[in-house]
Amino acid sequence: MPNIAPTSLILYIFPLLTDKKLGAPGNIFSPAGNKFDENQDNDNVNSTNQPDKQSSNPVLTLGHFRLSFRSKETINLPQYVGSAWRGLFGHSLKQAVCVTRMANCKACLLYHGCPYSYVFETPPPVDTERMRKYTALPHPFIIFPLPAENRTLEADSVMQIELVVCGRALQYLPYMVYAFQLAGGKGIGRERGTFELHRVEQNISNVLPESWEPIMYADSPMQSTHGFVSSPPPCPDEVLVTFDTPMRVKRDGHLVGAEEFEFHDLFRSLLRRIAMLIYFHENRELDVNFAELISMAKRLTVSKKNLQWLDWTRYSSRQNTSMQMGGLVGSFSLHQQDLQAFWPFLWLGQWTHAGKGASMGLGHYRLGIPASLPNQRKRSG
Repeated sequence: MPNIAPTSLILYIFPLLTDKKLGAPGNIFSPAGNKFDENQDNDNVNSTNQPDKQSSNPVLTLGHFRLSFRSKETINLPQYVGSAWRGLFGHSLKQAVCVTRMANCKACLLYHGCPYSYVFETPPPVDTERMRKYTALPHPFIIFPLPAENRTLEADSVMQIELVVCGRALQYLPYMVYAFQLAGGKGIGRERGTFELHRVEQNISNVLPESWEPIMYADSPMQSTHGFVSSPPPCPDEVLVTFDTPMRVKRDGHLVGAEEFEFHDLFRSLLRRIAMLIYFHENRELDVNFAELISMAKRLTVSKKNLQWLDWTRYSSRQNTSMQMGGLVGSFSLHQQDLQAFWPFLWLGQWTHAGKGASMGLGHYRLGIPASLPNQRKRSG
């Protein structure tokens, strides 16, 4: 994608803020209603002006992209680079689209209509019936860095991340890609090693394994993109769940450790996250009995549990402090006839992640199913 002058960005952004189809300030966050509260198993509050209903299976439009970068100099990556990528993306996205240059986004007239605010700040709409006491909703993006062989990259080395974009946030993909172009000049890692965006690919398959197709090379226009809805295979009798990045789920306000972990800890977090992504980013809601599903999840036991706690520390420039971001890694098995009710959510969650810090790549898991079923979720490297 060629560099875009600030004036061009203003002219391009203005229609996005005024066209209702693209997200006007009063329309970009429009859903109301409340059937699921994030701190309760079920909430029966009635509401008018509810979003569209959908089936009991979760349907969320996703865009799945792989971005490849080339280092321009030696880069020393941090312990978990997802946090660095997320911070770099946020700073660059604001630089790319902010037209007022106000330091305090919440005081900005465009706060509820700005692409940066929607994608990265994600405040709840002023008239929402859900998550009213929260300052931010689940973000409509997930950055997942693909594993590198080592944390020190020499010049001309390749770095790759996967970017998942949810629902109507797909309309802002060009801004996101441009933000990653800007990010290369800012640099990553303690020494701020610089890099260049080399290629962008899109997963064009709604089943697995993934099928990647280039949609942009450096200094070339981006081709048209489209979203997909994940298509789970038939539910197996047994599934192996592997946490690849720290899974941070809470029970009664406390992070769940390896010994006390139960399936409902994962599923409660996953159900809440998927329901909120669909509700706020696709203006639909799940037509399911949340209390019943969570009650069923409590009866589903795990076997072959091999989990451990992995600690790591990140620095938050916003809060100017170091933060402990440990979580569970490892695997466990599910092997019961009652797995069917949870299967569509578990399958979709491989893209949405679960738990705290999902937008920076935490809470990623994959499912291993019997070889007789061809579609297995794999991360390409």
